[in-house]
Amino acid sequence: MGASTNPGVAIYRVLLSMVHLGHAIVLILKCLVPRPIPKKLTAERRLSPKHVALLLHVEPNKAGSEKVASDLVECVRRAVEWCNEAGIETLSVYDERGLLKVHLDDVISVLPAGTQPALPVQTSSYSSVFPITPPPSDGEATSSSSSTTSVHSPLLSFRVPTVTNTFVTGSDRENANTVRQTRPSHSSSQASGHTGSELQLNVLCRDQSKPAIARAAQQLSYRHLSNKSAPVPQVDIDQLDQILEADFSSPDFLIIHPLLYPSSPRALIPKPFELYGFPPWQIRLSEMYYDPLPPERFFSVLLSRPAAAIITETDFRRALDSFAQADFKVGK
Repeated sequence: MGASTNPGVAIYRVLLSMVHLGHAIVLILKCLVPRPIPKKLTAERRLSPKHVALLLHVEPNKAGSEKVASDLVECVRRAVEWCNEAGIETLSVYDERGLLKVHLDDVISVLPAGTQPALPVQTSSYSSVFPITPPPSDGEATSSSSSTTSVHSPLLSFRVPTVTNTFVTGSDRENANTVRQTRPSHSSSQASGHTGSELQLNVLCRDQSKPAIARAAQQLSYRHLSNKSAPVPQVDIDQLDQILEADFSSPDFLIIHPLLYPSSPRALIPKPFELYGFPPWQIRLSEMYYDPLPPERFFSVLLSRPAAAIITETDFRRALDSFAQADFKVGK
């Protein structure tokens, strides 16, 4: 008798489904419980992050929609505005499918006037698939080592002035001035610093995740193959930090925000916690925040309001309040 017809397996599946259903009901009921109003963005908190990462997740069947692209850009606009107001120094926005990079012009158009690239903008050099490279022969070792700097995929990073009331709305995007995409005079190491008068905005996708770790391994192997007479190097955390965190440093705080579109009653079932391919190396000590279904979004989805997908200021303020209450052990 096959496993699919085993009565024990059938009972197990029913029980497991009941557990998941019960968990979903509990989460939905929590949405009906009144929550305290979160503190204002400028309010004093016990702890405040300097580097915030915002993970925006879109369901695969919605990824090709222009509405989704517009909502992603609006989420970035709002997050930049709130980070400026809260005094956050760095904002890294991640979407696994790279939709923000595809619509980079739209992202730039909603940023304040005076925004400049913090790193060279080279969108054409991105690739989400990297073929396995065979080890070079003796004659090719030297030439391979000279190209190790190109192994690291470039990061899209911008310096955004912290000027209030300079953000354009969605209706004004077509008339907004596009920032010139020129190579700045700042070096990569300078780009990661904060001058106190600007916000650094990083635009990330899955290319900065596991593929970046694979590229780091390639780079370390190229270094060894370029000098075979040297002893086999011992790889340590500091070496990987130098490669993987050269442009994108570890965030203090990661906010996970799924974009919800009420196409069916299933949209009311809270999604489980997932990282959707976010760069794993940079979040070893990051505090994470995920609210499966805040009350405001629950009722927006229930009433099929189009704004349900976009992150709200209440969501962001509630996340900052959560970070302020965190107790960081840092391995102790």
